[in-house]
Amino acid sequence: MTWNEFYNKLISANTPHGTNIKIKGQDRELVFVASYYTEHYPDDEYLKVFFKDDTVLQVVPDTKELFFCDDERRNLDRNMIRGDRLVVDGKEYVLQNGDDKQFVKKIYFGDLSDGEGECIFSDYAFQDEVWSLAVLEDGRISDIHVKAIDLKDIG
Repeated sequence: MTWNEFYNKLISANTPHGTNIKIKGQDRELVFVASYYTEHYPDDEYLKVFFKDDTVLQVVPDTKELFFCDDERRNLDRNMIRGDRLVVDGKEYVLQNGDDKQFVKKIYFGDLSDGEGECIFSDYAFQDEVWSLAVLEDGRISDIHVKAIDLKDIG
């Protein structure tokens, strides 16, 4: 599958039960697809794809980067942050973008209750991994740990 075929499949999902996409050898059913931008980077659009199995794919069209979360979701203790560093599971993540605000640009598929709307977040990176620590509009914590994957991991 080419990048454009993959991207077009995401933004044209419209069947009643979503679209299945194979990631890392496993079929995953889409429940929500939306594009976003942030206060700090208003011209940089990205997609978030939420699947029925609680995994999440982040897609950056401009750079053709893919980040996937298939970890069990957990919210981190904010006391783990020391200045611009976050230490999790023995890895030291460095702040890349602090106290930014995410806005929904367009919902392509699904209901907002199955995805994510506005939030305040900070991203911490370590090699090809990112911890995004977020607080949703209703005050709930919604942290996510993603790892870079290649288009070849999607079938």
